[in-house]
Amino acid sequence: MPSWRRGRCTPTFPGILPKITWKKASASCKRWATRAPGAWSTILARTSTPWLPSSMPKCATLWRSWWGGNGYMANQLDAETILALQKRWERIRVANLYDALDQMGYYNQCLDLGIRPLFPRRRLAGMAVTVRGVRDPLDYHALSKQGKEPPPAQTTASLNSVLFPGAVVVVDGGGEVFTGKFGEMTSWNLKQRGAKGIVIDGYIRDWLGLEVIPDYTPCARGTSPIESARRWRIIAVNLPIAMPGTLTSQVAVNPGDWVVAEADGVIIVPQEIADEALVKAEEIERREEGMRQDLAAGMSFDEAYQKWGRA
Repeated sequence: MPSWRRGRCTPTFPGILPKITWKKASASCKRWATRAPGAWSTILARTSTPWLPSSMPKCATLWRSWWGGNGYMANQLDAETILALQKRWERIRVANLYDALDQMGYYNQCLDLGIRPLFPRRRLAGMAVTVRGVRDPLDYHALSKQGKEPPPAQTTASLNSVLFPGAVVVVDGGGEVFTGKFGEMTSWNLKQRGAKGIVIDGYIRDWLGLEVIPDYTPCARGTSPIESARRWRIIAVNLPIAMPGTLTSQVAVNPGDWVVAEADGVIIVPQEIADEALVKAEEIERREEGMRQDLAAGMSFDEAYQKWGRA
C-alpha cells in the first residue's frame, strides 16, 4: 500500500519502478521523480505517452488528463509575461532559491553539481523546453565502407518549433558522455529563437565561440571537441525528462518548469509552485540584501543577524 508522509505518496512497484515519489499531493498527479536510475528515461524512450501503472492512486488519472503534448503552462503565458517573470527570476541567487524551496518541502530540486554555468559570472533563468537524446547506435563508418547510405542526420527542426522568448533548453543526454552537444553555431540558432541558455547533462563544445554569444548562458559538465553528429541523436522534444540530481538520483523536469542557474548550480522549480517559490525567494533576497548593507556599514554580525535572520 502507498505510504503518505508530509504530502508525499511513495508506492513501490517491484521490478518496474522501484520507487516513485509524488510531491505535494495536489501537484503529485502531474509529475513524479524516480530513484531508479534510468527507469523514467527508459519509459519515455519506449512509449509515446508516459506509462502509468494500474495500481497508482486515482489522482494519477488527472496526470493523464493534464498530459497534452505541448499543452503546458509556457504556452498559456504571453511573451511579455514570460520575460517579466524571467527578469525577476534572474535576480534570485540559487542558494536563496534553494532555501525557499527547502521551506516548501521541495528539497530535491538541485541538479547534479557537476552541471553548472560554463561562465561562472553569468546567470540563467527561463522556462524549460526539454530534449531527450541517446547515443546513436549506427556505425556510420561501416555503412560507408559497405557503400550504404546512412539515414538523414538528426536536425533541430523539432526543437526550433517549440522555442519561445525566455526559454531554456534542458537536455537529457541519455548517458552519452563523450561528445560536445549544441556548440557555438547551434547555440546561435537557439538564441535567435528566444532561448536564454541551455542546460546539458553532458558536454558542450566551442568554448571560445560560446563565450562571445551575448545574453546566453550554457550550463554543462564541461567541454568536448568531439562532434555529436553520427554519435548522438535527439529522440524526443518537449516531453518530461529526468536529470541527475544532488540529494536524489534524478530530478524530474517538465516543459514549462522554471530553470534557475548561476555559479552555485542549477535548480528546477516545478511550474505548479513557481509563483509561491518566487515570492518566497524574493523575500529572502530582500532580507539578505538588507543584512548585507548593514554589515557593510559597520553593524556587528550578531546585531545584523538579530535584525534580518539570515546567516
